[in-house]
Amino acid sequence: MWSASNPGTARVPYFPAMAKSQAAYPGGVRRTSQLAIRISATLATAGADVSPRRLEGWALEGLGADEQRPFGEQIAHCQALAELAGPGRGRDADAAALRLAAHGYACRRLRGALLRGIGIAEVGCPELRLDFETEESADAAFEHLEEIACGIATAIEDVPLPIRRIIDKLRRNAHEGAWRIGESGEDAFKSAIVNLLCLLLGGEVYDARPIAVVFGMDPAEIAPDAVDFVNQRLRVTAWELDEAYRTEPLAVVVSMAQWLREHAHLAVSFLGLETAPQSHIDEFAALSAPYAVHILRVIASGLDDADEILAILELPAVLQLTDSPSTRLSA
Repeated sequence: MWSASNPGTARVPYFPAMAKSQAAYPGGVRRTSQLAIRISATLATAGADVSPRRLEGWALEGLGADEQRPFGEQIAHCQALAELAGPGRGRDADAAALRLAAHGYACRRLRGALLRGIGIAEVGCPELRLDFETEESADAAFEHLEEIACGIATAIEDVPLPIRRIIDKLRRNAHEGAWRIGESGEDAFKSAIVNLLCLLLGGEVYDARPIAVVFGMDPAEIAPDAVDFVNQRLRVTAWELDEAYRTEPLAVVVSMAQWLREHAHLAVSFLGLETAPQSHIDEFAALSAPYAVHILRVIASGLDDADEILAILELPAVLQLTDSPSTRLSA
């Protein structure tokens, strides 16, 4: 979406349409195997009509259960997939992988589905931080951020539908509350994007008011020291977030996705997902899981009372938020 010749744009987390990989995933059950016949027969007794041929299709798409898992777990995985993927082999295998994750099941396709869904390259690029040191370089940086913000604001058709609903909600908030900061709705929306991009690309949030408006808050309630606190102790960067999507263990991603799905009722109104089908909420829960885990890790290391805050959330023990990356579960 963004030109590789423009410094910094390659690392901006944009949201292109969910691509579908045509490459077959190696391994997995074959329709003629005893395992496929046994799984199909067992599912039939539970009321799920899943043929050995369909099981083979799931395996080739990277959606099937891990054959090394106990048989009962494979049955549970396939039964959930039959409910979530819809009839046939499924027209969108990435969406099926994301929905599976939100229901507590990992598959080989999940990593790719996350990267494609958020628009992150499989291999990281060197950090290209924007230069805010001098007045001239800062002007150039902000001009560049404005260009990116305009692109993000107008590229809604490339955004996965669950995220598109949320962006639409944030834009409506901006149009409804922009009068509070003396800007037009669209200007407030783009200003919020520029501020957030500034933080993600090596700078700081310099004006929290448009961000407050976009999230439906009163800008007057945002204290200056709160902005300083975010800039100094809760910093996140685009490169860190990208790496979270590339490397966060799938067991952790699935656990977080399931927790988000189970608690989605607390945020659907805030996110504009009141009328969204459950499948879209499932997909959004999975797409946002690596991001949520990373933010929680930042909170765990940046807040003095983090233990108390995290205890209130009652997060799954597998998340191990205070551990270093080297001690986390392997994917």
